[in-house]
Amino acid sequence: NLYFKRLDSNGNNLTGDIQVTFDNESYDQSIDIDRSGNLHIAWHTSNGVFYKKVDSNGNTLISTIQLETPPSAFGNVVVDANEKAHLFWVKNGLNYIKINQLGVNETSRIQVSSLGNNPYSIAKDNHDNVHVLYQSNYNLYYAKLNQNGNILLRDMDITTNPNTYALAPSVQIDYYGAVRLSWIDRRTGLWELYYKHSLPPQFTIHGQPSIGN
Repeated sequence: NLYFKRLDSNGNNLTGDIQVTFDNESYDQSIDIDRSGNLHIAWHTSNGVFYKKVDSNGNTLISTIQLETPPSAFGNVVVDANEKAHLFWVKNGLNYIKINQLGVNETSRIQVSSLGNNPYSIAKDNHDNVHVLYQSNYNLYYAKLNQNGNILLRDMDITTNPNTYALAPSVQIDYYGAVRLSWIDRRTGLWELYYKHSLPPQFTIHGQPSIGN
């Protein structure tokens, strides 16, 4: 099961352990916090991928929603400025749905890519666009969605060397909106950390990242 607790700025316990799932099995949880301090949680079990929203004391605001049936995994959530949840998971590729503050779907289920069937990373920029770095056959790919869930870019190849064996993708967006990507691979025969980045959007065409070395 999943638990959380709140700490103050000095690390003092404010709530104790609060149980938020009652599945007897919960894996690979992802959380994000909205501007009101509510927690948005995604996770998976042997029964599928799920989402729930609770307040800072653990009171349920949106009851558990099943996003996907098994076999599925790697639920992930990021919350935009309007406190709407952008949710991703893996089943026959990388999938997405957007849910509003009341738990109502604002999009249908969207397949972002048929390639992504492994752990991936998501991040949100200041315009509520969502950026995704995902893995398929030990190569990494990048996708970008706008705040409405429309796919702006998908399956952009980040690692093209067949001997790369890339793992552990991570994406972050800096203050200026530049995309920062990192991962590990063994192109040299040793596991090493690698990094790429884009220019900030004001220096790219139509805000699309031109990701260089």
